[in-house]
Amino acid sequence: MPAADTLPFDPAHPRAMHFAVGEETIGRSDVHFAQALGQPLDAVAAAWAARHALPQDDVDEALYAALNRSGHKLGGYPEFTQQDPRKPQDAQVLLLQLDSDDAMMWGDSGIANFFIDPADLQRGDFSKVAYTWDCD
Repeated sequence: MPAADTLPFDPAHPRAMHFAVGEETIGRSDVHFAQALGQPLDAVAAAWAARHALPQDDVDEALYAALNRSGHKLGGYPEFTQQDPRKPQDAQVLLLQLDSDDAMMWGDSGIANFFIDPADLQRGDFSKVAYTWDCD
């Protein structure tokens, strides 16, 4: 086993995770976001700021907060501190996301994501799950 100081958590102190059923919209860092929106978020934000005579920074900050998908979760839409490694044509969906918090740190406040093809998930085949993590 790797040394405890190289892991994102302390193996001597395991912790339970609790999840609740909920709904969320696609997040800003998802590779499919611009396709779902019909245009890049930057263009929408700039148009909104101009139309409502609002400072661009205020609009960007509000959108970032509203479209952030961080936190631990099963399923849903992923968050990334850098960028989504998937391509727009990739069908993989989020299986599990583990985010940095007070007890677990992925690098410099990073996020770990596990992705699976929907057909594999339906069959219960976890042999091709893809894993990625990134940090600030």
